[in-house]
Parts: sequence; structure tokens; C-alpha cells
Amino acid sequence: MTELDHHPEIQALCATCAEHRRAIRAALEEWHELTTVMKPTLMDLYNKHFGVLEIQRQRLALQYAELFRRVELLSIKIQRGEKLTEESVAVVNRVVDAEYARVRQRFSETIIGEGTKPPHVNTSSEELVKMYRVLAKQVHPDAKGTAADATSWHQVQQAYAQKDAPRLRALITALGADEPVDQDCYAWDLDRWRNEEMVLGTRRRIEERKLERLRNEDPFAIAVQLEDPVWIENHTKELNAELDRRTAEIAEQQKIYAELTNGLVTADQLKNVTQEQQQFAQDFMENTYFGNR
Repeated sequence: MTELDHHPEIQALCATCAEHRRAIRAALEEWHELTTVMKPTLMDLYNKHFGVLEIQRQRLALQYAELFRRVELLSIKIQRGEKLTEESVAVVNRVVDAEYARVRQRFSETIIGEGTKPPHVNTSSEELVKMYRVLAKQVHPDAKGTAADATSWHQVQQAYAQKDAPRLRALITALGADEPVDQDCYAWDLDRWRNEEMVLGTRRRIEERKLERLRNEDPFAIAVQLEDPVWIENHTKELNAELDRRTAEIAEQQKIYAELTNGLVTADQLKNVTQEQQQFAQDFMENTYFGNR
């Protein structure tokens, strides 16, 4: 008689571990469904109603932020007793331009390119390949000569393409690719089973918390409202009111900027700066709106 046969706690732990694996796999499958199927659909629906307004909102927000920064730096100089000159104003503008150039770079490297950048850069390519091969043996369409789960294989390919090591590890756990053969499991003692249950339980809680956070993010959090004409009308009014407020704030900042520079910056120069802000904002929205991922 094996230890699994005669130790009731081991039998209970074995069943709990199997349940943890099922729960982890269910969480991963729902994550996959939400991000690859539901999100694009909801994004299209949101953009149909509010896309233009959202682009304007973000454009104005960025325009205001940059203009506010210029005013802030110029005000600091004046508070220090400095007299503004054409050169000192140009220096401030170059500083702000440089700050926003770094913002563009960060967007390019993180948000815009997130789908191709590894979330954990410390994971080596060798480790990623190793995990991919382990999973391929389990769920590849040609694995073991049987029809594999197409959803699971798609998840594996997606995680590997994104170099998402945590998700590959979670898939290994969920699919049982790291589960020892039966005879090895039967030889485990009670402490070994307790440790296995603890590890799987921790992984399950992590995946379920991540899934819950995703459900509470836009656009999933407003999925029902996107079908409600009353909510759509009210949200449109809210966005338009916000645009009006931001436009007024920008006009106020432009007035302060003009007073501080006192003719040191021409209207054409300020106009060119604003056009650059608007182009950057447009690019930002097209690539990052609602995460777009």
C-alpha cells in the first residue's frame, strides 16, 4: 500500500493541488479571453462614441502640462531675482522640450512597445526557451499525437512572443507541465505535499488577484454602460465640459506666459510650440489610448 493510500491528509492535499491547478488555468483562460477578444471589441465601441473627444481631451491635457511647466520655470527665475532675457526664455523652452522628448522616448519604449518588451528583463532568453519547450511538449498541436487545446497553445505562443516569463511559469503550473509522474508523487512525504499545496495556492492567489484587477480596469469596468444610451449621453456631456475647462486653463496659462516673457517670445513662436504639442498629443493618443493593449 502506498503512502497516498494510507495517509488521508496526503489524499486531501493531492485533491487540493489539483483544484489549484484547475483554478489557475481558468484564470489564465479568462485573462486571455478578456485581453484578446473582449478588449478590442469594447475599445471599438468606446471609440465609436467618444474617440474624438478622448483624443481632444488628452491633447489639451498634454498641452496644458507643457505650458504650465514653462510658466513654472520662468516664475522660478523671476522669484530668484533674475531678469528674463530672450536667451533665458529660450533656455527654459529648451529644457521643457528636452523633458518632453524624454517622455516621448519613455512612451516609445514602455507603453507603445509593451507588447514586444519583456516585463521582467532579468529573465534570460535561455530560460524563456526552456519554458517554451516544456509547454510545447504539453500543448503543441502535434504533441503526443493528439489534438491539443488551441486556446492553451495560443496563450503559450502569445506569452513567449511577449517574453512574459511570469505568464509562462503560470501556464506551466496550470497545465501541469511541471507535475511529476504519478509514482514520484506517491513517494512524496507529507511535508513535500504541504509545500506543493502552498506553492500552488500562492500562484492561484496571484493569478486571481491579477484577473480581478483587470476586470476592474477600463474598458471592462464600463462594459455595461457602453450599451446604455443615457450613460453615453451623460458621459459625452462630461467630456465636453472637461474640454471647456481645460481650454480655459490653457488660455489662462498662455496669458501668464505672455506676461512673463513680455514680448521676448513672438506669437508665431508660441504657435509653433503649440503645434508641436498637438502633434505629439495626437501620436500619443493613437498609440496609447486606454493602454491600447
